[in-house]
Order: sequence, then C-alpha cells, then structure tokens
Amino acid sequence: MCRIIIQQSLKKFGETNGITGDNSELFELYTLSLITKKLKLSFQDLEDSVTDGSLDGGVDSFVILINDNYVPDIYTAENHKYTNNTITKFIICQSKQESSFKESPIDKLIVTIAELFNLSNRREDMVDRFNCLLLDKVEIALKAFEQTILNGGKVEVDYYYATLAEDTNSLSA
Repeated sequence: MCRIIIQQSLKKFGETNGITGDNSELFELYTLSLITKKLKLSFQDLEDSVTDGSLDGGVDSFVILINDNYVPDIYTAENHKYTNNTITKFIICQSKQESSFKESPIDKLIVTIAELFNLSNRREDMVDRFNCLLLDKVEIALKAFEQTILNGGKVEVDYYYATLAEDTNSLSA
C-alpha cells in the first residue's frame, strides 16, 4: 500500500517539476524535497544541492544553510555577517531506490564525512576520490563552519538515508 502511494507521489512530483527519465534522480529530489519541506527551498536550490554521480562518496545531496537560508556558493558563505547567534546547518542525504535498508551506504558515508571534514586535507588531494560537485559543497561548508565557530555560533549536521523500505525491520548487510 505504501509503495503505491509513494510511486504515485513520485510520479506527481516528477510531472510538477518536469523531471523525466532517470528514476533515481527523481527519487533523490523527491526525498530531498520532503526532508527540507519546512525550509521552503526552491526546486533550483534542491537541484543545486545534488552531488550524486561518480565519486560522490555516498553523498547524494548536500544542503548548506545559514540561519535557515540556503547558501548556493562560496561568495554567499564568505560574505555572510556571522554572529554568536548564527546557526549553520548541513543536511547530507543518501537516497537509494531499494526495498530494504543496508548498512554499507551508512558505512561509506561515515568514511566519506571523516575524509571531507578533515581540515588537514586539501582539495587537490581529494579530486581523485570525490567529484567536483561534492568538493565545491565541502568548500562552502568549511568556510561557513569556520566562520560560524570563530564567531561563537552553532553548527548542526543532519544525515539522512532514504530508501523505499517499508519498515525499519528490513535492515540488511
């Protein structure tokens, strides 16, 4: 029953937003829209957040927010007026059109996040391991992270793993 409703919702979402073809892209954007629903991000912001593809390290999308405002580029992150009330938030998503939850995507994400947020790593050292879309997001995130911490603000990181699994008892290795 749930799967039928989800399939109908996916179809409607695709039609509304002009997405044709790749069902994994549709599922990715759909789940991201649900995760960020309260933030009222534009469809363009959602598309801009996608890092999926070859060498994505298990990160299908990466949303960067400062005080609940979407941060599309390094210029925005560099020019924000950070204070001790600033809340910078990273929303990192992995979306898989699978009928069960699997541990391997979570394991991959843990390794990736540790690598990406290791401040001693340089971008040029990671280009063989991660795609440019992801590295661009990390560059923006690190700038926002640094400025938020230096000004006494707060940083939040949310991880989401979305699948078509119908219940949490379907975890498999």
